[in-house]
Amino acid sequence: MEVVHAMGTWRLIPGHLHQAHDWVECVAVYSSLSGDTHLIDQVSGELLGALSAKPLPTAVLCQHIADFLDISNDDSVATRVAQLLNQLDELGLVEPTA
Repeated sequence: MEVVHAMGTWRLIPGHLHQAHDWVECVAVYSSLSGDTHLIDQVSGELLGALSAKPLPTAVLCQHIADFLDISNDDSVATRVAQLLNQLDELGLVEPTA
């Protein structure tokens, strides 16, 4: 999969009722729109949680994840967040805003 640097603002797909259940190393997310259940890592679950209140710019999401992991917000965080946002987009859970 080619990683597209996910700059801009992201949001949850409108119309979804996401139900998340946090387990030790993963999060189970049910999407009422597709009827699918996805097992995602905790960092991806944290991104969904952050986006549940409102759309957020990628830079804010990067800082949120760096704080969550208690690490520096550097290029490696930006790269990983971009990868995760693209994966969540492919699953139909988030989308970039126009």
